[in-house]
Amino acid sequence: MLKAVQNYSELSSLGSSPYSAKIQAFFKTYGNEYGFARFWVQNGDTAVCSVDGNITIECTGNTDFDELKHFLNYIPYASVITDEKYCENLGMRPDLSSFTVEYCGDSEKKAISFDDNYKDVYALLVSSGFELGEYGAFLADFASRVNNGCAALSTIYDNSILAATASALFIGENDVLLGAVATDKEKRGRGYASQLVKALASYYATDKKVFLFCREDSLSEFYKKCGFCIVGRWTQINNG
Repeated sequence: MLKAVQNYSELSSLGSSPYSAKIQAFFKTYGNEYGFARFWVQNGDTAVCSVDGNITIECTGNTDFDELKHFLNYIPYASVITDEKYCENLGMRPDLSSFTVEYCGDSEKKAISFDDNYKDVYALLVSSGFELGEYGAFLADFASRVNNGCAALSTIYDNSILAATASALFIGENDVLLGAVATDKEKRGRGYASQLVKALASYYATDKKVFLFCREDSLSEFYKKCGFCIVGRWTQINNG
């Protein structure tokens, strides 16, 4: 039965996945203190979180999909992100879908240049095509996760100019979801992005599984060269 999460311990035993990392990170950051963030758990291994109406679901083979389908018909949402293999069980059709990749390379706790230059990073991500909304909302959410140990921002500068960025977007109990990888258009082709991604993946892989959502284009080859392998597909379902 789906029930509201009261304590983090109810989410600490979720299976290993990027969805678990996202749900756990959001709960550690916001808990039940804010109306825009809500969390539910079912049978200990299935979880749902809704942040500003954007839902993330961790499913397993034991999920009661009939209950989950009725639940999703009941609560308002803008989008759902989950593993594509569960779409049919949820009675949903993907609007977006692509590769989930997992880091399979070496792990080492090397020093990383973590940063808090959110304004320049935001500008670089937007100029690279990321849809992030207003800067204030981006800053409030990302900085909150960083301050709670649930995210980290890494950068490389070239002659005092931000050349590239990559982030640990969600740091969970046993998993990390990387993303927000971008390089300044004038600095591309110099290996900055791959350097950041490899460093972050290697850093977190010493004690966690490291995932990334990848597009189905040349980027999949880029991440293969960075030590990632394809392990599945993520999907996004938009409501309306």
